[in-house]
Amino acid sequence: MIGLSRFRIQSAARGLALGLAMLGGLAGVTASDALAQTQRSEVLDRADAALEQIWFLDQGPLAPGLWGIEEGASATYTISFRDVVAHFNQLNAETVIGYALADKAFDALYGGAAPVRGEMRMVASEETHAADVVAYLSGAQTSAGESVLQNPDRFIDASLAADKGFTIYLQRVDTGETVAVNSDWPKLGFDAQTRPTITQLLNSGAFKELITVTDVENYKFPNS
Repeated sequence: MIGLSRFRIQSAARGLALGLAMLGGLAGVTASDALAQTQRSEVLDRADAALEQIWFLDQGPLAPGLWGIEEGASATYTISFRDVVAHFNQLNAETVIGYALADKAFDALYGGAAPVRGEMRMVASEETHAADVVAYLSGAQTSAGESVLQNPDRFIDASLAADKGFTIYLQRVDTGETVAVNSDWPKLGFDAQTRPTITQLLNSGAFKELITVTDVENYKFPNS
């Protein structure tokens, strides 16, 4: 009985020690994760405050009288930077640049009016996360499981970059109007191949001014 009691005591002690060790390890991981999550949350708050939400026109069918909307009327809805981060589960400089590129392109194409998602086509100089963000916001994106080349509204054309760096052409389907948007990294002290971190981008305070928008006359879209 004494031997059995000692065995039980020793086993209990070992179990307690193992449990404490595991709790200590978990506490360390949790603290580290909490710190990383706090830092991510702070960066997200800064970026979301710097980038205004984008209004879109919803031209889908609306039930007459629904929420007071008259028959044949159109509704608007918004997508924020925070929404885009949640969609991709990705937060970096490319996310910021992609969102800012799309916002400026929409203003140029629609004259400040709400753009219509799914009614735009795009060509990017390279396949990047920033291009994914523009595609998501414009609606010119691939369906799940499809490659970029299979999407009739989204193409890659490396020749667009030339000496301008990362460039996107965005075109309205209804009017054919096209704009080119690109980000000028050298103005931030980075060369065309080096991307800043999201913190460096936000600290610059002028990343929106790095984006240029120009009209493209008579652009023949690849599948038009």
